[in-house]
Amino acid sequence: SINLPESLYPILVLINLPLSIISKVPQIVSNFKAKSTGTISIITTFLNFAGACARIFTTIAEVGWDVYLLTALFISSSLSG
Repeated sequence: SINLPESLYPILVLINLPLSIISKVPQIVSNFKAKSTGTISIITTFLNFAGACARIFTTIAEVGWDVYLLTALFISSSLSG
């Protein structure tokens, strides 16, 4: 196991945020320009969003109200939905 100083946790969590945004924004822009989601299933989109929301609730239950982690998860789930 790796023991990192607690001061690094917010930085590591926030590094994930740009990666999450970069991975989802091109699809959002493409859908907006096409005015259609094409072959993307509403069921798949809903399940991705539900999974992201479940991740938020399990994080609260397991870790507590970690502002940095929850902010990243909220943004990620909002981009999934």
